Amino acid sequence: MTEAGRDEVGAVGEAMGSSSGTLIMRRGFFLMGMAFLVTMTSCATRYDRDHKMIVSARDQKMVVLKKGKKIREYNISTSKFGLGDQKGSYRTPLGRMQVASKHGGGSAKGTVFKARKPTGEVVKVNSPGRDPIVTRILWLRGLEAKTKNAHPRCIYIHGTPEERTIGTPASYGCIRMRSKDVIDLYRIVGVGAIVEVVPWPIKYSVAIERGEMRHPDDVLETEDLLRPVSGEGRMASSPSRVEAAPGS
Repeated sequence: MTEAGRDEVGAVGEAMGSSSGTLIMRRGFFLMGMAFLVTMTSCATRYDRDHKMIVSARDQKMVVLKKGKKIREYNISTSKFGLGDQKGSYRTPLGRMQVASKHGGGSAKGTVFKARKPTGEVVKVNSPGRDPIVTRILWLRGLEAKTKNAHPRCIYIHGTPEERTIGTPASYGCIRMRSKDVIDLYRIVGVGAIVEVVPWPIKYSVAIERGEMRHPDDVLETEDLLRPVSGEGRMASSPSRVEAAPGS
């Protein structure tokens, strides 16, 4: 074989080797990219199994547990129409739910939301005549038959500008919090964290979680808590606004 022939064969061999190397590199990058996507997807869908929120309709308080240990306590506000999950009832569901999604991270305190989107408006605390959903939203999904309507009813944990009403039943079904508190809660809990609304004092649920008691014995009758109340104990009149729209 002539030198020219050997050079031609060598050039072809080098080209084939280069092409093969390039293909291997491309496959390597592809596999690395797929592994990255799988990792990111796994992280994005990882549920929060460490935290649980217990909401006492009796005390109008929420405690946050981390692996069974109490780490936070907040004053909150449940529905002024009582407890329940019926559509159009404007009541707060009684039972187990979980955080289905979170909205508003990074928004300024008092940012107004409509359909879970910031409107660009910021409302001050206790602004006269204003009652929108503000600051942060944790949208809840029911985990049992008696809370099955929570998600389609748009039951949230959210901030309210009407902070003067916190600590009393004042919402239209949602669980209201002060803006600074809902920002703190939003930072702590993730999607999938359990939320349980109970009719008895918060101390009983904490004791149950710790295994210190099986069931609360000294509690207010559930029927009393299911009865809608307003003002001096009068029945609250039905609201005239759409359930998903108000500052619940």
